[in-house]
Amino acid sequence: MKVLLTVGSPYSGHELVFERLGQIGVADALACRGENLTPRAIHELMLRSYEIALDGEGPLEQLQPGKLWNELAADLLLANINQPLWGWADDGSAFLLDFWREFDPQVRFLLVYDTPHAYLAKALAGQARPTAELVNSALGQWARWNTALLRYFHRHPSRCVLVNSQHALQQTQSLTTVLTEQWQIRGFSELPNHPETRGTSHQALQTYLSRQLIDESHPVWALHQELECSAQLPSVSASTTDNVPCSAWGDWVGVRKELSDGLMRQTRIDEFQNINQSLVRQVHQTQAELETLFLENHALGQAANQLEKLQ
Repeated sequence: MKVLLTVGSPYSGHELVFERLGQIGVADALACRGENLTPRAIHELMLRSYEIALDGEGPLEQLQPGKLWNELAADLLLANINQPLWGWADDGSAFLLDFWREFDPQVRFLLVYDTPHAYLAKALAGQARPTAELVNSALGQWARWNTALLRYFHRHPSRCVLVNSQHALQQTQSLTTVLTEQWQIRGFSELPNHPETRGTSHQALQTYLSRQLIDESHPVWALHQELECSAQLPSVSASTTDNVPCSAWGDWVGVRKELSDGLMRQTRIDEFQNINQSLVRQVHQTQAELETLFLENHALGQAANQLEKLQ
């Protein structure tokens, strides 16, 4: 039995990487038999118990839980003992790497990172205006998480594999090769359907713009370079990244087309609404004319009745 913990910062893409591994043979962890808790639920309980916030300040330190939590961990492993290769993805695992490493020698760590600008694009996705405070806060979190992962990788190289999420998603065969060489994990199946990376709409444009928000001398670039030099799967090659401005321009052309198409659709909707309003007015006018005719007809009927009575 081998257990693969996929760990990364929020927005790093670690969950997508584990999802991709699930498509080629890594089973998702079954819940504990006793308490019916998933690994994520166990981690949430542990972090809440020790009052640790994922978005806290300061260095990301390893938590040393008491023996009480060993029973839940043992129950989790027993629930999955018949699965030869299984695991989970959870950013909360970053605080519990020592706990799992010491608990069972079969546990391995797939540490996942992304570039600072790709992380920043995702972190600012819901913000109307990327202020300097928001940018610095997001980059501070990126540095906090990835500093901890990089240090852990260097302390325990035999138990860790460090990869860039986009590389792992775009070239999953390279990822499986690394896992096979590092931990003798075999039996991966062929990747079904298409192996391309799933991304948000106009991702190249978002990433390019977020890259412009980071000063060239910002400390995150030095840390990113350390990650790149240490990773078994670093970021995609320079020949690919050189095309980012072209991809961003293509995205911009797509945005303009969508805006144009949207304006055209809105114009058609407005025209339809005008026609509909005109028809409604005509119907109201026709109803008024019919009511007038009805009243006139009723008056004529009354007059005819009075004439018959006079005769």
